[in-house]
Amino acid sequence: MLKNYITKLILLVVLLSLTSCFEIIEEVNLNKDGSGDFVLTINLSQSKSKITSIMLLDSINGHKVPSREGIQQGMIEVVNYLKKSKGIYNVTKKEDYENYVFSVQCSFKNINSINNLTKEVLGKQKVKIQSYNTYEYDVSNKEFTKEYNYDSQLLKQYNKLPVDTKKVFENASYTGIYRFNEQIQSVSNTKAKVSKSKKAAMLRVNAIDLINGHTKLNTKIQLAK
Repeated sequence: MLKNYITKLILLVVLLSLTSCFEIIEEVNLNKDGSGDFVLTINLSQSKSKITSIMLLDSINGHKVPSREGIQQGMIEVVNYLKKSKGIYNVTKKEDYENYVFSVQCSFKNINSINNLTKEVLGKQKVKIQSYNTYEYDVSNKEFTKEYNYDSQLLKQYNKLPVDTKKVFENASYTGIYRFNEQIQSVSNTKAKVSKSKKAAMLRVNAIDLINGHTKLNTKIQLAK
């Protein structure tokens, strides 16, 4: 999620390419019946001083700098699209222009409703992406599964970027957080960390490792029966 994310926040992607550090945070809060909430956040706060300066310019390094109004319009379009998506409801957004943190939140009736959501939203904006997440939850066996579909085209596109733009991804990261009502019995991904309460798991990886295909996001979480 989404996002990874992402959305008509393509305007934000331009900002990402002009900053030195960013984080994409994906949160899934799952209920016992398989319904729950999903949150996708783009956090640029570690580069907020630089972004504040950049936002005063029309363009930089050949990139058109998005306006605040343009970002706001992009957020509105994302929310409107999600509201029309099957199985998705309670769609909200948050925009923090002081720290440059942007998020979209929604509730889902079944976790399958958020499968490929990022890919679909980006597709509406004529952006092709083949690396994405899918989810499943087996209610009877209490097993949560996240599958990450990696496409080597991601690395090929990255290699085409200018050297300065590539450096942006050196400090970028992806964080997945998964919360449950029951305690976690086991987690298949050895890089995932389980909270003290044993009701949440977190997986944080470097963006470069994802691009190169060196890191697997695939995870199976078995909850206590």
